[in-house]
Amino acid sequence: MDGYPAWFPDGKTIAFSSDRVHDGWLADFWLIDADGSNLRQVTDSPGVGDLSPSVSPDGKSIVFETFVPEEARQVVRVDVDGRNQRNLSAKIGPDWGGWPTDWTHDGRILITTKGEV
Repeated sequence: MDGYPAWFPDGKTIAFSSDRVHDGWLADFWLIDADGSNLRQVTDSPGVGDLSPSVSPDGKSIVFETFVPEEARQVVRVDVDGRNQRNLSAKIGPDWGGWPTDWTHDGRILITTKGEV
């Protein structure tokens, strides 16, 4: 599975989720140049799915939904080099279905949910 693409503001790079290392929905984040070159892995989270990336307006960090199947979901932020991973929400039940969808011009994160947060 390669999916959930998110363009960087400069239009030169794409962040996406892929299970190329961990099967199924246990995806990690990857970056690739828009021309298909320079593939690189950002997160390596065995047993966890990292989905729905959203790139910050300055292109320095990514927020995403991470989940442990049948356990919990959480919104997380990480620098594009994979460092400084930080939890932005409490762990919510597996059916929460919340994910970062966009950033405001001043760097706040908008989150879409199908339930209460």
